[in-house]
Amino acid sequence: MVCKLLLAILIAFMSHAALASAEAPVAQKGVLDLRDWDFQKQGTLEIKGEWEFYWNQFLDPADPATRQDALTYIQVPGTWLNYQLDGEQLGKYGYGTYRLKILLPEQSDQLGFYLRRVQDAYRVYVNGQLWMQAGEPARTSDKAVAFITREYSSLTGVEGELDLLIHVSNFSSYAGGGFFNTFTIGPDSEQQFESILDLSQDLFLSGALICLGIFMVTLHLGRPQEKAYLVLYVMSFAAASYMITSNAALVVLFPSVPYHWDERLGYISGAFLIALIYEFIYQVHQRKISRVLSHVIVYQAATISICVVFWPKGLPVELVYFLGLHLLVVTIACVIEIRHVLVERVPSAWLITMGALSLVLSGANDLLYANGLIRSFYIAPYGILMMLFFYAAILAFRVNASITQNDRLARAIWSMNDGVAIFDNRDQAVIWNSAYRRHLSTAAQKILRPGVSFSDIVKADAYSGELQNAAGREKAYIKERLQRHRKPGEPFEMDRKSGWFLYREARTPDGGRVTLAADLSQQKAKEAELKTAFEELVAANEAKNSFLSNMSHELRTPLNAINGFSDMMVNEILGPLSLQYKEYAEHIRTAGQHLLRLVTDMLDVARIETGKLQITPEEFDLAALLQDCIRREQDRIEAGKLNLTQSIPDDLPPILADPVRVRQIVFNLLDNAIKFTRPGGEISLIAKMDDSGAPVISIRDTGIGIAEDKIGTALQKFGQIRQGYMSAHEGLGLGLSIAQILVQLHGGKLELKSELGVGTEVVIRLPNRAQADHFFNNRKS
Repeated sequence: MVCKLLLAILIAFMSHAALASAEAPVAQKGVLDLRDWDFQKQGTLEIKGEWEFYWNQFLDPADPATRQDALTYIQVPGTWLNYQLDGEQLGKYGYGTYRLKILLPEQSDQLGFYLRRVQDAYRVYVNGQLWMQAGEPARTSDKAVAFITREYSSLTGVEGELDLLIHVSNFSSYAGGGFFNTFTIGPDSEQQFESILDLSQDLFLSGALICLGIFMVTLHLGRPQEKAYLVLYVMSFAAASYMITSNAALVVLFPSVPYHWDERLGYISGAFLIALIYEFIYQVHQRKISRVLSHVIVYQAATISICVVFWPKGLPVELVYFLGLHLLVVTIACVIEIRHVLVERVPSAWLITMGALSLVLSGANDLLYANGLIRSFYIAPYGILMMLFFYAAILAFRVNASITQNDRLARAIWSMNDGVAIFDNRDQAVIWNSAYRRHLSTAAQKILRPGVSFSDIVKADAYSGELQNAAGREKAYIKERLQRHRKPGEPFEMDRKSGWFLYREARTPDGGRVTLAADLSQQKAKEAELKTAFEELVAANEAKNSFLSNMSHELRTPLNAINGFSDMMVNEILGPLSLQYKEYAEHIRTAGQHLLRLVTDMLDVARIETGKLQITPEEFDLAALLQDCIRREQDRIEAGKLNLTQSIPDDLPPILADPVRVRQIVFNLLDNAIKFTRPGGEISLIAKMDDSGAPVISIRDTGIGIAEDKIGTALQKFGQIRQGYMSAHEGLGLGLSIAQILVQLHGGKLELKSELGVGTEVVIRLPNRAQADHFFNNRKS
């Protein structure tokens, strides 16, 4: 239904236009009969149709005898470019005479002419008298003076017939000479009003563009980093300049302005207006590949403008071809860019598309109209205005989105517990939250307002007496604080009356600063509590180590006596013992040796934690040491009914290590293997040198093993694993951990592999001779 209604309206409009066109008189064979035309009722009429045309002739308007019958007729409005005369096409440049006889109605007083544009100079004669003139038409280019303008003139006192004769010359316009726009006759008041209306329309459009440009300037001042505002206001000014020059409004207002500067200004404005459309699209949706093309197009417009400015005389006709090429390049670039924004679904993509389409169509319409290829409509000014409207809408949407985003940011800042303040590129306060205000000194809070400089806040803080760091050194503090603010670096802390604060500062993309002030008061209190607890823990640990060390020393003396006397009794040095007493003596010796090992382990733990455990490296025979360890454990192996296998080559080279500590490592590992292997089980000790010449000792057993998730526990100090058979054995859980530490103190590595119910293997890897020398030398230094 809607489509049918629109179609009916369109058909009615076209019918009305066709009817109006059919009713309006048209000049035929150089005569326009208006005797039946009622100007008071039917209004203004366009003087169009067939005019007499005399090529390369200026007929004498004052001497009817010199006039002759027309050899040809030419359509008005229109230029003589490409017009056929005697089988040849007329060129752009030349001169000629247009002539038309107008038959007026009886009531023809108070009429007027309105001539919008003739290229590029003309004189209008009415009944032999000079009536209107623009520039100076001539037969040669050196004598002709171009001046394209719009002109209204009253026909008061003319009745009956009008012998209208117009001299026209063109030596500058690429569109040829003649009537570029309509030439009308009508009631004097209407014609005058029409001329004022056209001028007002041009001034309104250009004024609107200037106002838009000024508005964009103010936006750009607030956001100088946003280049799209810069591009749009330059486009607005260029469009206003193009509009006021291309329609001759400038020379109508200021006739003293040289026409050639009016013309050149129009070309320059048009060239930059075309170029900046792509620049705007690039600024709205920046891509690296588009940056080069953007520069090329702008430089192209600048090159055309430089040629226009410094061209010595009248502008060459070829300039329009350069403008056409310029428009073609920009059109192709815009098509490529618009395709990308549509594919990528860039915000406001449809506005970008409509704006580019508006300017491209306007430019094409302007070029076609200028070359006389179309005469039905001239949309260039309105297309430019629509294009700028679309692009202003893009920025309006972006500003609205930015405002929304800033509003969300402001709410987020106000909801933060930490102090936040944002300063602009002039270092003036823009926004802050209540936490930031509260953390300042009382003096700084009083001056905190939008626009206050950061330096003023710092000075108020420094002299407030509420900053311990600034007391007595205010100037030095101000200098340090401003330097940190202007060159943000690592976070720093500050003790203020309101508490401890951690400051973090950063630059914003527009050159401003963001300051974050996190309240550390609670954290500092907790740190103080933790520090006290840590000091108490250190003191307790030192007391423990001192107790263990003293206890170990105190226990070793009586234990040595017990072990010595029990050895004498077992060996019956002072005489034979009964079998029962000898058995008791063996139990005493075994228990004493076990207790001595525990005490030794406790003493080693104390020495390790205090860093007093010393390693004294020397060169010794590893094979002999291992054989001695096996002999010392032989009784326990036999008592436990275990099978021991060994693989200790006799040709093992000497190694550099602490023999006392290596012996302790081996004893600890053998002790664990014996302790946790059931009767009938097997223990093996293997020693060898690896490919690098480093000693490797492996002790393996078929004991109860350790679960994989418990291996880490077994290697820790006092790390006992109580389960099954292991719960029957006593110990402090220090053997493996001390062995591992002693291996590490030699620069070596202890590896533990175990499987529950299968057995355990411990591998000791000590450094080779060169590595050991390097390791121990570094420890000394």
